[in-house]
This record gives sequence, structure tokens and C-alpha cells, in this order.
Amino acid sequence: MIRIIRDIFLPVRFFIAGAIIILLFIAGYALPIFVDVGKIILMVFFAAVIAEISILFRTKEPITAERITPRLMNLGDENSISILLKSNCGFNAFVEMVDELPEQFQKRNFGYNFRIAPAESKHFAYTLRPVKRGAYAFGKINFYISTFLGLVQRRFVINEAENVPVYPSILQMKNMELKAFSKISMQTGIKRYVVSDTATNLSRSKTTFPAMIIVLLTGKPPVAKASSW
Repeated sequence: MIRIIRDIFLPVRFFIAGAIIILLFIAGYALPIFVDVGKIILMVFFAAVIAEISILFRTKEPITAERITPRLMNLGDENSISILLKSNCGFNAFVEMVDELPEQFQKRNFGYNFRIAPAESKHFAYTLRPVKRGAYAFGKINFYISTFLGLVQRRFVINEAENVPVYPSILQMKNMELKAFSKISMQTGIKRYVVSDTATNLSRSKTTFPAMIIVLLTGKPPVAKASSW
């Protein structure tokens, strides 16, 4: 019972209905007929709230859901995230879904509002663009479910917490390598290096990506180590 009470949320519609009933009772001081109308609406209101609560908590797991994330996310790229869900409710449910994103994105109450039929499945997809390396912690998926009355919401939480690491993408590293190679070629042409000497030096040093970076920083080809024989 305590758990049921803890998972009950009162939306705006509940307070609007309550405010109307209070106004009817206030108006009853001037016209007594409004008191009788207010009593009738109050009884209907409480009956509707109790009925909606019983419908919402009839199913133990009203929704099943899964968040699909990549094994790792690429730094600076748009990474696709998906949520697959299915309704186990026996009625057309009005759902507010809130996905707990990593705190690095500073997005609170991120989610979707939708209507879902019994046994219907839905797929939601969005992208995230991390700008810092590290571990990104995804939290729970929260659902706030109501019927067409909308006087009460049931909170249902699915624990999909997971950590996803973020690293520079292979594509980015390849692009950096190509830019470095292009800059080396431009500098070689401008400074008129002797092609044979440059080729020899690069060959002796077994040029790799770090060797290209040295040329970028110093403007000179890497010096080959003297042979020990």
C-alpha cells in the first residue's frame, strides 16, 4: 500500500478539478444550489480518482522497455540512442516518458509524451553528441502513466542504468592523419626540401603518424637514428 501511494502523482488536471469544486462551494454562500452541485461533483470526482488508481495499478508491469546504446560513443559525433517499449496495459494509456541522460549533457526531464494502445510497441530514437572524454552514466527510464481521465498518474521506473565510455572516433583519427599528411606535403613544397633526402630520412625513421606530427611542429623531417652496425 505504501509503495502504491509513493508511485501516485497528481497532474495539473487533478488540481484544476479540485479548484472548480472549491469555487462551487464558495459560490454556495450566495446561491445555495451551488452547494448541492458541488457535493455531487465532489463525489463523482472521488469516485473517478479511485477508479483510475485501481485501473492503473491492475498490472504489475504496465510497460516493458529497453534502452539501446552503442558499446562506446564517439567524441564529437552524433551517437544514436534508441528506446524500445511495449505496453502491457489493458487500456489506451497516456504516457510521459523521462529518460535520465548523463549529467554531462545537462538535459533535465528529457523524454516524450505519447499515447499507446494495449500490446502496442513503440520505438524512440535520439542522438547525443559528447564533447568530453570519459564515462557517461545513463540512469533510469521513468514512466508516468494515466488513463483518459488524467486525474492521477502512476509512476513506473525501469532500471536501465549503464556507463558508456566516450573516445575519439577512428574516423576523426583518420581525418587528423590525412590533414597532417597534407600539411607535410604543403610544407615540403614551400621549403623545397630535397625529395630524396626527405624520403631517405622518413624511410630510415620508419615514418608513422607521430613522425608526421613532428614535421608539423618543427617544420623539419625527423632525424634518423644512427645505425649500431
